[in-house]
Amino acid sequence: MSLDDIPKIIQSNYSSELTNNSRKHNHLNCQLLDYYYEAFQINVNISDYYIFISNSNFHAHVYLFKHKFDPINPKQNLYTLKHSFLNNNEFKVTAYLEFDITYVLIMTTSPNYKNEQGLFTIIGYGSDKIDMKHIGSYIFGFSSTKYCIVVSF
Repeated sequence: MSLDDIPKIIQSNYSSELTNNSRKHNHLNCQLLDYYYEAFQINVNISDYYIFISNSNFHAHVYLFKHKFDPINPKQNLYTLKHSFLNNNEFKVTAYLEFDITYVLIMTTSPNYKNEQGLFTIIGYGSDKIDMKHIGSYIFGFSSTKYCIVVSF
């Protein structure tokens, strides 16, 4: 079975907007928090390949993390995945997700576009139901050069 054989049944569909009130992270460790994002907890009932496609009116970027996401240390728990840019405003992530493992999908802007805002939709496809819900976090961190605070709900 190739990745193109994954059933194209819409399992989840979430629309929202990145605004001045959205949480921020950085694509590097504990630098200035210049990138708006939203986080989604992903769980599946069957271990299999799943596809997530984002559509937005800004330069989108999507990351998938295994277990948790730390906006101060975004490289931690980054899940190995296949991804591709469909165009500047669409991003596709294909990954093998395991039952009974929590994943976190982050919708954010491209590393080349700080503080960009706009509307987006994330659509999940797969062979079984995808549980996708918006999540928040309270994280405080310190580095020798910068103090980082992320407070969200």
